[in-house]
Amino acid sequence: MFSLSTCWFGGRDKKGDAMVDEALEMGFAALELGYALRGEDAEAILRRAGKGEIAISSVHAFSPAPADRPGHPELYSPSSEKEDERALAVSKVLETLELARRAGASAVVLRAGRIQSAARLWLWVEERIASDAADGFWYRHRLRKMEKARAEGIAAAMASLRRSLGELLPSFEAAGVRLAIENLPSFDAIPQPDEADALVREFSSSRAFALWYDMGHGQRMENLGYGSGVEYARRHSRVLAGVHIHDVVGPVGDHQAPGQGGMDYKSYRFLSGVGARVFEPAASVLKEDIVAGRKMLETVWGTP
Repeated sequence: MFSLSTCWFGGRDKKGDAMVDEALEMGFAALELGYALRGEDAEAILRRAGKGEIAISSVHAFSPAPADRPGHPELYSPSSEKEDERALAVSKVLETLELARRAGASAVVLRAGRIQSAARLWLWVEERIASDAADGFWYRHRLRKMEKARAEGIAAAMASLRRSLGELLPSFEAAGVRLAIENLPSFDAIPQPDEADALVREFSSSRAFALWYDMGHGQRMENLGYGSGVEYARRHSRVLAGVHIHDVVGPVGDHQAPGQGGMDYKSYRFLSGVGARVFEPAASVLKEDIVAGRKMLETVWGTP
């Protein structure tokens, strides 16, 4: 069963009931409650789900969005070295868990955080790789500086993340919901493949621990020369709670409808059996392109 992220409705002032109606009209039987969802809209969707009109596949932290600021998946970092920030992230993930529990969702999607000292350098490096300008002294200098900054910061960030997971997983186990760490399309983000492997080794004894594979993010990293998206997904397929589905136009133009970019969906057929398969297009993507993408995937993956 394919699901549609409520993030697609962003910027069009759609209320919760209208989101449900439009998703059903487009042929989706489930929604992912996204990080931009307001509390009143979440409650409206839960009422419809309670009547059996639509299912809730997953919830993307942090949801519902705070009343005093725009929703964002990285408002709080569970890998922050600052204890007050890390503890706040843990409390906000638990609030998202409560929404997931009430919704009957199978998983909460969580971004683990970034190495902030490498983040600004990554934006510079990414821009030059994407524009075929990855050459020259300054590029090599900043690339080395970025790699050094990440290498120096990763141990402390992973220690903070492990502490957060240790505090969170018992609550997720009790609720019967999986906490799924998402891959991101940037070098400064956590976890990179080897770090994901380490988390799996450490936390796989918990039935609540999982990873989440974002296809567009993986493709972006592949386009920029950082590994293979298919290999990353296959490497972790046994611990995936779900996938985000969107296409990539050019090197980094992600969150497009499937079929609008260069993604080879046939190579991802092994993901067809993953429980939560969530379309996550940008708000600007046309409804008819999303519907066409869903029908294409139903054919290519052989699953509704």
